[in-house]
Amino acid sequence: MTSKRAIKSAFESMLFVWGQPLDVKLAAEIFNINWKEAYNCFLELQEEYERQQRGIRIREVNKSFQFVTCEENIEYIERLCTPIRSEEHTSELQSHSGIS
Repeated sequence: MTSKRAIKSAFESMLFVWGQPLDVKLAAEIFNINWKEAYNCFLELQEEYERQQRGIRIREVNKSFQFVTCEENIEYIERLCTPIRSEEHTSELQSHSGIS
């Protein structure tokens, strides 16, 4: 039997690579454990991320779980994802791409 710690570690990896909400039933089937045990592992992981005040959190969506960013960091994520449109940056991009 796989330890709870190993299951939670694998669930964490699965959440990372899956990229969309991971259904508890599917996760339970992969480990050949019952739904309730899998669900409790996800809840424990979710609590650990909250307690440690991590930048990534685990959100439950219709008996599935997924990674999300911490609400407090949304401003920084928006800055990262907003294109910089300065002339200096445009010139730099043009020179790297061979555009004159």
